[in-house]
Amino acid sequence: MRQPNSEQLRAATTSWDLIRAFLALHRTGSYQAAADTIHVDDSTLRRRIQSLEAEIGVALFLRSNGRWALAPGQTRMLEAAMRMEEAARQFAPVSGAYAGLIRISMLDVIADWLVPAFREFESRFPEVVLNITTETQFVDLEREGVDMAVRLARPQHGMGNLRIRKFGQLDFAPYAHPDYLAWHAHESGRDAGSARHRIIGNSIQFAHYDHSFALGNVNWLNLGIDGQVTIWSDSLSLMLRLCENAAGVALLPVPLARNHPQLVQVSSEAGIVPAEAWLVSRLDLRSDWQRELVQLMAARLQAIGIV
Repeated sequence: MRQPNSEQLRAATTSWDLIRAFLALHRTGSYQAAADTIHVDDSTLRRRIQSLEAEIGVALFLRSNGRWALAPGQTRMLEAAMRMEEAARQFAPVSGAYAGLIRISMLDVIADWLVPAFREFESRFPEVVLNITTETQFVDLEREGVDMAVRLARPQHGMGNLRIRKFGQLDFAPYAHPDYLAWHAHESGRDAGSARHRIIGNSIQFAHYDHSFALGNVNWLNLGIDGQVTIWSDSLSLMLRLCENAAGVALLPVPLARNHPQLVQVSSEAGIVPAEAWLVSRLDLRSDWQRELVQLMAARLQAIGIV
């Protein structure tokens, strides 16, 4: 059998470095952040991306909305790179042998709930860096370079190679502060025309056409509440604060409201709006650290009442 010469061995050695640079830039969208992820300087990372582009003869990234995103038509390149990465991990069974940055996206309150899970994961896998962002829309995992997302809806279309897992059901109910309810009762008694509730509306912009999203079209009358939206917010945390400050009635996650005993459910007639919590992942969820991360998140969500 013909043995590879030194130049061929050098090329084989450096090719994985180029792929690592490619994956790092894809996941972070920033040359500096990508360089930090794989422990090289910015100029080295740029040279590796340029070398890889020269080898395959096409541009791999385009500048879009302030970040570097995968160029159109390069999905197969990304899939091949991820397969190489997974194969490389088989040669590094010890957790400390793998280092990387994982981008996770979710709603603000879910991120708050998962803090203990993230801290426990950090203690077990200190070499894996979590980049946690909060979202007010369902991000495109592939386009935005996000590895995992926790959503209150299940994708219906365009799943491609995504892995999905249901964490459980999260119930929402209308809550208000007693001061607001007292004010509303006074106004209703003084003037029947002012009996309608002030509603704190949820303006989170999700792609309803691509997901089964329970909160996308809430009928307040079906919840036993006659009112009109007087303030909108795309943050559940802000909606909670507004509710605590007697601004009106808000549809809040039941586990969140229960941690704020000053809030009360508006009426016994008001129903529950069930939503489902889902994990959506571009990762194959086969590696030990990936499985542990998902298990820690699932256990934490179950502990707060998502079952």
